[in-house]
Amino acid sequence: MVVVTLATPAVAEDIAGVALDPSDKTLAVQQRGCGNSSGAEPSCAGLATALGKRPGWSVRSFDQVTATLPSSLRSDSDCAVKPKQIGWPTRWIRCFDKADTTQREWLTQGLGGTDEWRTDETPGGGNHFLVATWCWRGSEGTAFCDENEPVKRTRISLISLDRKAYRNVELVEPYRERQPDGGTTAAVRPISIHAGGAAIAGRWLYVAATDWIYVFNLDHFVQQGDGEYRLPVWDRYVIADKADFDEHNAFSSISVDGTAGGPRLVAAEFRLNPWSDAIVSVWPLQQDGQLPPADPNIESLRTYTIDAHSVINNVQGVASRGDFFLFSESWNQIERSPVGKVRKADDKCIRWGDGVGEDLYASPGRDLLAGINESSSGVGSAFWAVSYRQAFRLEKPPKGYPRRTC
Repeated sequence: MVVVTLATPAVAEDIAGVALDPSDKTLAVQQRGCGNSSGAEPSCAGLATALGKRPGWSVRSFDQVTATLPSSLRSDSDCAVKPKQIGWPTRWIRCFDKADTTQREWLTQGLGGTDEWRTDETPGGGNHFLVATWCWRGSEGTAFCDENEPVKRTRISLISLDRKAYRNVELVEPYRERQPDGGTTAAVRPISIHAGGAAIAGRWLYVAATDWIYVFNLDHFVQQGDGEYRLPVWDRYVIADKADFDEHNAFSSISVDGTAGGPRLVAAEFRLNPWSDAIVSVWPLQQDGQLPPADPNIESLRTYTIDAHSVINNVQGVASRGDFFLFSESWNQIERSPVGKVRKADDKCIRWGDGVGEDLYASPGRDLLAGINESSSGVGSAFWAVSYRQAFRLEKPPKGYPRRTC
């Protein structure tokens, strides 16, 4: 779940019977620094760089951090999610170790991977890694993550599918800490963001935070002495127009689509009210995976409107191949939709798996579509993979698929 507001329809063509309408609306984000929001905000990247140069601190690469992975993944037979609950034939199902399955303080949210947009700087070499995000719901174990929780924490899991192992790393914000002599030095503090989606392009990890995009450099982890690894914010962007900020939850989930020869960041909006339209937006990325320079803002390439009458509701995850989209929903199902065209019958109500549906990760090169569920009591969190080609209608699935709920 995310913080929500009620929507008014975007400017769209509103084609009869079409679920995903082209829209004339343009969104924009502005770059923000890190630190005290009441004053000038210094560069997040500059602070993270300065932190790594402090005595007793060091910068660690992705390869160094993942050289050892202390936690083990469990596979199909040990996970609460089963193949028969998922809409296409499964390649595999994985879940976290028992400690992360039984705990009640964290909720899994986003899922990204190193094969969304691979460059020479993609971490892990030729190995395949996933990154899952977790928001903090506190020691009371509430059903959602409350940003007003006094303890501020957000974390990720760096997951090696080949080694069936992972490591949890906390996300932190670099800032200027005042010193007794009146000066300042770079320091870090915990952050609390919803982390509703994750995506990787090159060495850049993007994390969706409702109205914000947080960017992390996967080759710039920090470590104080022999302490825990932490990953500091490298950059962050917020919806530039206050009206759009108040009206939309534009970055409820994100992914990267690289099928057109260059990467683009795709975002979808969560709406609690099923009778509200929702926005889908597409954003430019450079060939190295970074967002382009803000001049002064970065504008969306295009937007679409999910028609409230389409029964595509409560979107928690998005993946796309050009103008064909997949959406995961809270109600344990996947919906498919082309832009500006009527959906086919088997595009609707495709089975998700047990637990609350969350984010999607697509890797066309590996013929893999993966989804992650929000951990719930007795289920924990699991993630699974099916055929990308079958999910995106490039290949006909076996008889009896996709399995549907309606």
